[in-house]
Amino acid sequence: MIPASIPVGMYHHVYEHAGDFITVSVANFQRQMDWLHQEGFETLSAERFLAALHGDYRPARRCFVITFDDAWLDVYLHAFPVLKKYGHYFIIFAVSDLTDTASSQPFVVPPRHRFGAHSEAEKLIAQNRVGEVICSWNHLREMQASGFCSVENHTASHRNAANLAPEALRDDLLRCRNAIKDQLGRDNL
Repeated sequence: MIPASIPVGMYHHVYEHAGDFITVSVANFQRQMDWLHQEGFETLSAERFLAALHGDYRPARRCFVITFDDAWLDVYLHAFPVLKKYGHYFIIFAVSDLTDTASSQPFVVPPRHRFGAHSEAEKLIAQNRVGEVICSWNHLREMQASGFCSVENHTASHRNAANLAPEALRDDLLRCRNAIKDQLGRDNL
């Protein structure tokens, strides 16, 4: 039986900081991924999710899509090892301008692999310390090479799409699409 709907979990940060609404602790994330595994959920890759939406793939009755917005570095450091352990497929929506900047800066692992609140991560971006909080193309390449990760388009600039003229939005999406193709060697969905 095809599921009537396919649930999607959208994450931003996975780290130990508590207190903001878009952060899941590493322990909680581990419990969630273990539960999906123990309950026999099929996690869908981007390709299978799209095929299911078009009726070209019949997922398990219990399926789930795991997504991460913005390609935060803590996803690479904390979520990726857990996802690999369970063999869960996941999708990262990257902001290519931020990823470009992170790739041009030295990779700095925060002390004890800890990050501040989301607002602190945004301040680091404003201070052009993007490499401290956003995945580089090398991080995304490594996750994609695992076979579990699909890197998809979250625009080039992360500007509010509702405030952009149609041509500007199209340009933003195309720039991100082209960056993913150039950097990761594939067309995104």
